[in-house]
Parts: sequence; C-alpha cells; structure tokens
Amino acid sequence: MLSRRVDELSAVARKCVTAKNKAAAMAALRSKKLAEIMLTQRSENLGKLDTILSSIRQAADQIEMVKVMEASTWVLKSLHKQIGSVEKVGAVVESMRNEMAQVDEVGQVINELGSVTGEDEVEVDEEFEAMEREEAEKRTKNEEAETARRLATLDEVEARGNTVKQAAMSEREKNVEESTEGLKRISLEEDRPATERLTEGDRCPEDRPVPAD
Repeated sequence: MLSRRVDELSAVARKCVTAKNKAAAMAALRSKKLAEIMLTQRSENLGKLDTILSSIRQAADQIEMVKVMEASTWVLKSLHKQIGSVEKVGAVVESMRNEMAQVDEVGQVINELGSVTGEDEVEVDEEFEAMEREEAEKRTKNEEAETARRLATLDEVEARGNTVKQAAMSEREKNVEESTEGLKRISLEEDRPATERLTEGDRCPEDRPVPAD
C-alpha cells in the first residue's frame, strides 16, 4: 500500500510541475517523503521481527535439544544401572568364555567316541566307488537309449521321405505317360488324310455317300 501511495504522489507531483502549480507539487512531494519514511520504517521493523522470530526458533530448537539430551542421559544411566560395574561385565565375559570352553571340550569328547575307524573308511570308499559305477552304468544306458531313439526317429523320417518321393515319382511318371499318349494321338491325327479327319457335317456334298434307293 505505501509503495503504491509513493508512486501516486510522485505522479501527482509531476502533474503539478507540468501545470506550474508549485504549492501543490511541494505538498505532494512532502507527502511522498513521509510515505517513503514510513515504508522504510516498516521494512526495518519487519526485518527486526524476522530476526526476533529466528532467535525464538533457535531458542526453541535449543530447548528441544537439551530435552533430548536429558532424556538420553537418563536412559543411559538406567542401562548402566542394569549392566552394573565394569568388574561385573568382566566377570560375565569371563564366565561366558569358560562355558564356551566346556562346550568345546564336550563336543571333542563326543566326536572322539563317534569317530570312524580305518575299516569304516575302507567300507565308505568301497560304497562310494560302487555308487559311482552304478551312476556311470545308468548314465551309459540312458545315453544308449537316447541314441536308439534318435536313430529310430531318423529311420522313420527317412522312410516317410522315401514314401513321399516314390509317390511323387509315380505321379510324375503318370503325367509323362499321359503327355506321351496325348502327343501320340495328336501325331496320328496329323498323319491321317484330311478327308478322314473331317466329320460327316464338314464334308462336301459330292463327297458324302449317296443313300441307296
């Protein structure tokens, strides 16, 4: 609003100067000056308010941070009370190490009792070799069966191809035969005299046979 007022007063002052009305022009300029002073003061006040608001926000953040730090400190103290002193923690760790060592000793004893002897190792090796041979035989049989199946498929395809080829050759021979017969008939027709090739209707009247009375 004040910036618009400043522009309006400036326009009024220019009009008064154009109209050579000094008093009105001076009054407009004084009003403009007052408006500019008020606009400057308002801008400064807004700047101060922004600074104060930022300080308030910063103080609020600091208070929140202090509260979080206090709560964290209380939680840590509570946990430390539950854990106990450093000596207590060291005693717990040492006790855990002893228990783990006992577990390892018990496991070692059990493993020694259930260990495999040399004879057992031989039997295990023999059984493993037998399983390998069985697997190899099974694989060989599967490969032979697959090869036989492929050969049978190839034989079937070849037989079908031969059948189709024979049918095509028979059809071709039949067409050749029919073409040959047709050519022979055409050749025979061409070798006959023209009078013999004419039909009864195509002959001249003098060539037609005279019916008996």
